[in-house]
Amino acid sequence: MAQSIISSKPAPAGGTPTAAPAAAPEVRRVVVDEAGEGQRLDNFLMRLLKGVPKTHVYRVIRSGEVRVNKGRAAADTRLALGDEVRVRISLART
Repeated sequence: MAQSIISSKPAPAGGTPTAAPAAAPEVRRVVVDEAGEGQRLDNFLMRLLKGVPKTHVYRVIRSGEVRVNKGRAAADTRLALGDEVRVRISLART
């Protein structure tokens, strides 16, 4: 008896199975207040993003997903009162 290899479902157009769409990254904009003034950027983000691993915080800083006043910033950047910190965090966990 021969086994049929023809499927009743059509193959996807690209030939590969389609993956679920990735979650859109969340963008947070935070203005530095008195509590964050003079603090290093990495420590400020640790407090802002509770529960996020320290390695992930350093990775997003190095990759440029964290901006201070519309520019890239290093982990040791000291924040001033009124600085705008923009953080782009992907909600998908791998």
